[in-house]
Amino acid sequence: MTDDKRTAHVEALRQHLARETGQVLPQRELAARSGLSQSVISRQLSGTQVLAAETVVGICRGVGASVLGGLVAAGVLDAAEAGGEAAPVLENVSAAAMLRELLRREG
Repeated sequence: MTDDKRTAHVEALRQHLARETGQVLPQRELAARSGLSQSVISRQLSGTQVLAAETVVGICRGVGASVLGGLVAAGVLDAAEAGGEAAPVLENVSAAAMLRELLRREG
């Protein structure tokens, strides 16, 4: 992957997080909320390495952003892999609603 592409994915992830949270969070806040170290956040968001799926998931969960949207923004998944037309529907469902449905299905 080229440097430009990595940088574009980092910027897309930053925009996704800002859109989902309504604010631009500093790296130390992302680290605190995600449970990841600030050094991991810094390395991953520097654009010098490919974003790791685990890091993207941790950050998105930590700030309450859509994990699926974060993985697509970061280039880990493309829109087709994310479920195409089903993805926007799932993004509108709260984590609490998903958990209630899972618990209901477990019986």
